[in-house]
Amino acid sequence: MLPEGLPAKPLVKVIYLFAGKRRHSDVGSFLRKLEAEGRIELQLHEFDIERSDDHDLRRQDLWDNIHELLGQGGWFLIVSPPCNTFSRARFQWRKYPGPRPLRNRTWPKGFPWLSRENAKVVAEANEFILQCLKACTISAQSGGWYFWEHSEDLGLVQDEVPGSIWQWTEIHELLAMSSGCTFEIHQCHFGALTPKPTRFMCNVKVSNKRCFHGLPQFNNRYKYLGPLITAGCMWAQTCS
Repeated sequence: MLPEGLPAKPLVKVIYLFAGKRRHSDVGSFLRKLEAEGRIELQLHEFDIERSDDHDLRRQDLWDNIHELLGQGGWFLIVSPPCNTFSRARFQWRKYPGPRPLRNRTWPKGFPWLSRENAKVVAEANEFILQCLKACTISAQSGGWYFWEHSEDLGLVQDEVPGSIWQWTEIHELLAMSSGCTFEIHQCHFGALTPKPTRFMCNVKVSNKRCFHGLPQFNNRYKYLGPLITAGCMWAQTCS
């Protein structure tokens, strides 16, 4: 019970999907610090297979429980689904040994000629994206919020155009349905050691000079034109 005259602490309800390993400076640590300081009342659910076998997001029953919880309303949902099958590094295979591309702009949900093993990997990654889309939709429709993090679509690399979730029709439908916004950052502007261009999508207002708003833009050869300013950044010289 708070002393009389003091305002009630705000209740902050957060669900974080694909939260990764527990880290000293992860989202949960900052939220728990605010709770320990008495500034908020916190309800936090973090899901990732690296934290618990019970967090296997390949299980439909787990998604059903998450979707039901989100349907109660008032949750802030954070999603960061795996991006390894979308990696631009795969398109460097002619210059450097490594895994080959699994999708491109023509086939953003995976090449139809993939081996059985690779097709399974891509199908699982696609299912994660679709489940996250459903979760964000439920959150938005139930008076909640969502915040989605994924690698930016940087267009042409090694004369090919990689596939990206930002090319998916379902992503654009979510933006329209939720009156959402999308913006891009260089992670080094927020304390990271590398630029790592990253795009976010959310249904909350974001105003920060380090955030570059708008969908990715390209010329007629799919060379990246913005909105992220590229001058002087490492990837502009090494990844185009």
